[in-house]
Amino acid sequence: MTKLGNLIVGQQIHNQSNVGAKQCLAFGGEWSEKTVTVVKTPNMFSLSDEEIQRQVKKCVRLCSPGPNVLLLLVKPSEFTESDRETLMFILSLFGQDAFKHSLIILTNEGEISSSVNELLRLVQVRCYNMNDNDRSLLMKEIENIVEEKKGKSLTFTEETVRFQHKPMKPLNLVLFGRRGPVKTSAAKAILGQIDLPSASSSSECVRNQGEVSGRLVSVVELPALCGKAQQEVMEESFRCISLCDPEGVHAFILVLPVGPLTDDDKGELQTIQDTFSSRVNDFTMILFTVDSNPTAGDVNFIENDRNIQELLQSCGGRYVVLNIKDRQQIPELMESVDKYSDKGFSFSLDMFTRVLMEITLILKLENVEQKSGMKIKDDLESRERPRKETEELKKREEKQNKKYGEEFKALQSKFEQEIKEKDKLMKEFEKIKKELDEEERKWKRDEESQRKHWQQKVGDLQKQVSVERQQKEAAEKKLEESKRERVKEREALEKEKDKIWERMHEELKQNLQEMKMNSEDEPIKALMESHTAKALACGQIASLSELQAEGKQLEMKTTDTGN
Repeated sequence: MTKLGNLIVGQQIHNQSNVGAKQCLAFGGEWSEKTVTVVKTPNMFSLSDEEIQRQVKKCVRLCSPGPNVLLLLVKPSEFTESDRETLMFILSLFGQDAFKHSLIILTNEGEISSSVNELLRLVQVRCYNMNDNDRSLLMKEIENIVEEKKGKSLTFTEETVRFQHKPMKPLNLVLFGRRGPVKTSAAKAILGQIDLPSASSSSECVRNQGEVSGRLVSVVELPALCGKAQQEVMEESFRCISLCDPEGVHAFILVLPVGPLTDDDKGELQTIQDTFSSRVNDFTMILFTVDSNPTAGDVNFIENDRNIQELLQSCGGRYVVLNIKDRQQIPELMESVDKYSDKGFSFSLDMFTRVLMEITLILKLENVEQKSGMKIKDDLESRERPRKETEELKKREEKQNKKYGEEFKALQSKFEQEIKEKDKLMKEFEKIKKELDEEERKWKRDEESQRKHWQQKVGDLQKQVSVERQQKEAAEKKLEESKRERVKEREALEKEKDKIWERMHEELKQNLQEMKMNSEDEPIKALMESHTAKALACGQIASLSELQAEGKQLEMKTTDTGN
């Protein structure tokens, strides 16, 4: 148990004290970035029913609202029928869906017993071998169950416990009749399983199992037998009884819809009675199915239809009307089966063997009668037959019994061979399933590797884009700052230029004023004013020395003119 817990949580769980070994303990871990809680239970097989119930309640509390998956540790070499019954009782405390949430953990490579095979069938062959020591494979199986059940969890309620004072013996039901889909619908309603494979198109018996009201129930759908060859009828009947061994068949149920009977319906019941003898009448009942709650009209039809009443008389008047869409009626059906069954007895394989021997003997005797033209039965009863003929008859009977025994052994060997072939196919299926799971794991590893590779590439590209974007933003920011600085410099230069211009302008004006005041020559004065106006209009800046030089030139020109 500790080894399994270590494998699931992915870390070492320390061994607990003796006190802890007798109590449920919870441990935590992670898988695929999800929290995983593992509840380790004590050895439930050594506890009383009351203590088992108490531990199951505690288990549910430790992983509230309840467990998603039940891991059933089974050691094939030591797993007994008593262990299976105890395990069935434990699972029943979690409700009717417990098997659908279960995964068998095989702790060694021992030979698979019939009890373990029975358990594997109940959980739809979901199992994991501890020798694989593969956490991914184990968690894949667990995730599949969680996904199939859409994350639903199991709970423990008092309603579940009321049936569970002691484990009840399994109940075996055989559904027969001409109408295949009706039988399959009845099987689904009884077991509460909507995904059962259809047996309507099958020529062989189909068995399904489930828990009903805290009890293991096996439902065998028998194909239509009326009109088939005698050998085929015998083989299929033997297969049907063998599927219910060792408990035997507790009830043969003829499944019919509420409505007029057909000759095929009557012929099917007659074939069952001829095959299993009149003893089967003590175990036979009729199940009428409807799609809604039974009405007074349905009951009146059954009670007033002459053909149906004749049919009921042949099986002791036992019948039930069932709404196949109402699960609340199933416990009532189980009570009716218990009530109608022959005081807890069943139609066993040994009983069927004796029936086959009787039928074979009668057929052989009738054949001898026809050939000899004598009534051998009457001769035997009256003891008037000569001793020699009596001994000869005994020899013939022994020979026929020996032949029948050989035929029976051959039939039994054939059935056992079919079981072995099915087991072989199951092993091959498990092998293929394991290979497919390995391929899927490999594909997922490759996919994860590719995903990480591309994630790395995308990350690198995102980093490169981010760096280039930052560089671009920095360059734009620097360019913007440079523009602002140039604008500021240009504005400062303009201001400085304006100040210089204003100052020079003032100086010029002042100098001109002085020159005007000092100059008496009108031409020079006019020229200076013209030059000053021109300079102001063109925005030129003239120095005082330039103006003085031009003034002197004008004076010289004036002197020349005067002369």
